[in-house]
Amino acid sequence: VQMLMLTKSVLAMMIGFLLSTLTGLILIPLLRRLKVSQRISIYVKESHAKKAGTPTMGGLIFIIPTLVTTLILFLLGKMEFSTNLVIVVFVMLAYAIVGFIDDYLIIKRKSNLGLTEVQKLFGQIIIAIVFFYLYMKSGASTLFWIDALGIKVDIGWLYGVMVLFFLVGFSN
Repeated sequence: VQMLMLTKSVLAMMIGFLLSTLTGLILIPLLRRLKVSQRISIYVKESHAKKAGTPTMGGLIFIIPTLVTTLILFLLGKMEFSTNLVIVVFVMLAYAIVGFIDDYLIIKRKSNLGLTEVQKLFGQIIIAIVFFYLYMKSGASTLFWIDALGIKVDIGWLYGVMVLFFLVGFSN
């Protein structure tokens, strides 16, 4: 059973990699044509200036294939509609929206100034709080469990703090 699960996980990663690569091959030239590119401050080092003209909104390369794959697996009956699926898709799309707004402001202002650090952090914290609320509403456990060490501790609301640090930390 574990080998089957490992095989499915590796297959899912390979499909995700291939779809992201194909999406990138299509999306990068399209973003260049639309002039959706990175703006670089005139005050940065010359080595950083190479980023000028690099297409922005690159997160779409990962978000589109993930949503398409999820939808296909759901329609084929290989994936069940569940609260966990809704929560994961919500978090991915919510963080994508924060990134989109940041990139959109950079393009619209024709500068490298998108959202401020405080605005991004505020959005990320709100998303993490909503995630934890939805997670708790689903009846999920707040058990901190390290099986290898035999540690099982119900940490209650501290689980939410841990989730907040993980989500905000990994998104940055």
